[in-house]
Amino acid sequence: MKKKLLLFIILALSFKHSGTAQSSCIQTQVSNNFEDGIPIPIGATDIFADDLIVSANVSNFELQTIITNIWVNGGVDVVNVTIYEDSGNEQPGAELMPTIQNIVPTTQVLLGSSTFGTEIYEVVIDLPVPIQLSGSGQEKLYWVSLQAAPINSGVAIFLGRTSVNPINKFTSRSINGEPWYDIGTTDGVISFSGECTEITGCLAPENIELSNITDDNSDVSWDDLPSAIEGFLVEVYIQGEDPMTATPLFSESLPAGSVMTTITGTEIGMSYDVYITANCGGGNFSIPQLITYMTSALPPSCGDEFYDTGGIGEDYSNNEDYSHLIQPDSPDNNVTITFSLVEIEEDYDILRVYDGDDATAPELSDPITGVTAPGEYSSSVSGGNLFVTFTSDASIDFAGWEAVITCEELLSNDSFLLSPKVTLHPNPASDFIILSLTEGLEIEGYSIYDFQGRKIIAVPSLENGKLDVSSLARGMYFLNMKTNAGVYIEKFILE
Repeated sequence: MKKKLLLFIILALSFKHSGTAQSSCIQTQVSNNFEDGIPIPIGATDIFADDLIVSANVSNFELQTIITNIWVNGGVDVVNVTIYEDSGNEQPGAELMPTIQNIVPTTQVLLGSSTFGTEIYEVVIDLPVPIQLSGSGQEKLYWVSLQAAPINSGVAIFLGRTSVNPINKFTSRSINGEPWYDIGTTDGVISFSGECTEITGCLAPENIELSNITDDNSDVSWDDLPSAIEGFLVEVYIQGEDPMTATPLFSESLPAGSVMTTITGTEIGMSYDVYITANCGGGNFSIPQLITYMTSALPPSCGDEFYDTGGIGEDYSNNEDYSHLIQPDSPDNNVTITFSLVEIEEDYDILRVYDGDDATAPELSDPITGVTAPGEYSSSVSGGNLFVTFTSDASIDFAGWEAVITCEELLSNDSFLLSPKVTLHPNPASDFIILSLTEGLEIEGYSIYDFQGRKIIAVPSLENGKLDVSSLARGMYFLNMKTNAGVYIEKFILE
């Protein structure tokens, strides 16, 4: 799960009354040396939005100012601001109010320029009328979309974005009114500030995270609260059960200062609701905070058909995050997964296969995109195990996959030496690389990625087994080759 960072920094406490306190607060997504930008011209039907979270301990956030990095030569003329409710599926839903149009920036300061030569400005946008974003006792999600017009007509204009410590959800995108979806692993470089009406008294736990999820136990953590002088109560129910009437399958009272526990007693492939409540003493409890998760399913074994959680004919679900260790039925055998169908949301939902016991083993699937097409993956290590992981984001489901698991005798080292393979030389290289292929192996297509996983758009030419890399900058790269014997991925270095 993506880490939820501390969202509201309290700057100044001004007054308290009737169980609330008014204070200045801000949510800031920091820049990363002008890493990237997305186009935001006014009137575009390709729209981007970034999330803003109202804390569980805030009853109202009065949004007053937006500060962002905008890439444009000559500066910004006006900005339009649109606020969306959350759809309930961690994507933008209905507009909260009509778009606020033609806001003239309060200030814009030139920070520098991008690698493309575009000027980058820090733009301060004071809203003409503050926007009231109500809390709900749970963390509440809103979405903010910015579009802007340049001072110089016809000049391209972009919103800066970053992959460093993105807050909660990644930037979301909608094209021509189609459903919103995450656009990768970046956030817009935006700060939201204003006045928060904080709830005082027994505050609710925040930044709740699930980790190390298996079929029968999982770890859950949260931030400590000084007001929780008698600790925390953790209760787990089958998803959808009413906690007021149902009996929890797991319940634990923890002392003050506790920030995690291990949930036990769950079952394979089930969804659960976890409620965490702060106990502030004297019979005072916070509003219970809810997070839902699904346990790992039973791993497939030799001879089994292997499907996503939707099985035959149904899609997998949103927000899945699980793994399988697939083991042979004999120590002399190795596991092979043969995928006959693979339909997964590209770039956002990822299925991976590793040659070993866990995700630290060598990856057999594409290290950038994972498994994206039918094919065969076989273990080559002692023990014969394969480790499979799958994650899906909060929107857009696909059919998933269909595969079979087979177990056969582990090949000897001599057999592996006769297997088709690719070698690169010289490596490190400077101007070109020679690809040596074993007999019968043919390259059907190839792509190159840099060390940060970004695909190289201007692909070097490959002629007669010679790859011209003279146009690439120094550094580490991955050559992804699709062949008649499967996918091969080789690392090379340019000096």
